[in-house]
Formats: sequence, C-alpha cells, structure tokens
Amino acid sequence: AVGMGEVVRACLSILRRGGTLLCYGVSEKPIEFSWNAMVFRQLRLQGVFAHTRASFRRALSVLATDGRFGRLVTHSFPLREFGRAMETAMSGEAVKVVIEP
Repeated sequence: AVGMGEVVRACLSILRRGGTLLCYGVSEKPIEFSWNAMVFRQLRLQGVFAHTRASFRRALSVLATDGRFGRLVTHSFPLREFGRAMETAMSGEAVKVVIEP
C-alpha cells in the first residue's frame, strides 16, 4: 500500500484475520483507520523503507492471483487520458488509479 488514507483503509478491509499490511509509501497527512478492526482481526501494520526486486515480484504475483485486490482499483484510464487520471488520483476520490497503455 502506498500513501493515502483511502488506500490504507481499503487494504485493511480486505486483509484476512492475522494479515499484515506493508506500507511502502509515506503520507504527510494523518491516516485514520479503525483501531478496533486492527485489534479484533489481529492485523499488523508495518512500515517498509527499502525493497528488493524479489519483493516486487512476490507482490505482483499475489496481485495477479488474488481476486480481492481488484476492489482497490476504483478508476482506470487509457494512456491518452494521463492528465485526467492524475487529476482523479490527486482529487482524493480514488483509491487506486490504473493507467493502461
């Protein structure tokens, strides 16, 4: 998960009991989430500063095979609409924006 509160909340909502959310990005704003969900579902939130190519390969593999992650993508744009995609991403109305070539 990267950055914004919407992404963190969406990721926490799909973690299974005992799951771990690795946060690779930063946010300058406080991120609000349900502490009760963290406790009762025994979730872990872990910040990560560095990564390896293996961690990206593993993440891509999980994303490709686990259907729950499709709910994180809220908007999709063709490459020719890059500007609109960025505006949507920065507006706060999107969780994840995909730009397709």
